Amino acid sequence: MIYEGHTILFSVESELTFIVIGGGEENEMVLNSVLQCLVESLQQVLKLTTLDKRSVLEKYEVLLLVVDEMIDDGVILETSASFIVGDVAPYEVESSADGAKKAIGGISKFLKNNL
Repeated sequence: MIYEGHTILFSVESELTFIVIGGGEENEMVLNSVLQCLVESLQQVLKLTTLDKRSVLEKYEVLLLVVDEMIDDGVILETSASFIVGDVAPYEVESSADGAKKAIGGISKFLKNNL
């Protein structure tokens, strides 16, 4: 769809609507690739077949990382979901419960080895 000189594409996934807006001269196929990559990357990183609002909000930092890997200052850098997932997965923030368990386990191991 073209609206006020901008090309707008959207994808509805369950409760979420993803929107990509480009300049009027932008290629719709490229913008569609960006949109598909965004959705596929989120599904793969979050390990979900259907994205829902709660999951995306709980892992909002993942959404930000995916967009950051795809686009920089309005320039499309990557449209391959597999590359995005490979770049984002190491930085995915662990839940606080998992992080706490690992921290306590590390402290316990350190104390056993040094006391």
